[in-house]
Amino acid sequence: AMQGGEIIFSAVGTTQKKVKGDAAAYRKVDEWIPTKAAEFGAKRGSKSFLLVSAIGADAQSKNFYLKLKGEVETQIKKSGIPSIFVFQPSLLLGNRGEFRLGERMAQWISPIFRWLTPSKYRAVEAKDLAKAMVHCSKSHNKGHFTLTYADFFPAKT
Repeated sequence: AMQGGEIIFSAVGTTQKKVKGDAAAYRKVDEWIPTKAAEFGAKRGSKSFLLVSAIGADAQSKNFYLKLKGEVETQIKKSGIPSIFVFQPSLLLGNRGEFRLGERMAQWISPIFRWLTPSKYRAVEAKDLAKAMVHCSKSHNKGHFTLTYADFFPAKT
């Protein structure tokens, strides 16, 4: 399906609930899919890779999720694709296929306290993040770029 594509968008992810706490299954989705897509894209001459990661991603973190996201970012950046954009959103807003109480409460509360929240930690509508990704995909900037909320929407911060 990726044959001949110059731009790769990777926005896959799972949850602990869906993989029933299985770290290997979690890695299969959150790590294997994007890194294999980057590897394939690099071999086929893709020019850009756009990855949805997470705010606080850090390969040295003690937190499983943030460590995994950081490791994925590191691997993608080593792929050899000329333009790599890593988007690090905080809370993603929008309709979900599953109910998660903590996330639902955060989605309700975050707009109320938006003015108190540092810009890089602000919640973002998934559709708006997608628009920011498409915008960046049209740039001809070469290199590795890590973007947080303020970078997605500089006029809104």
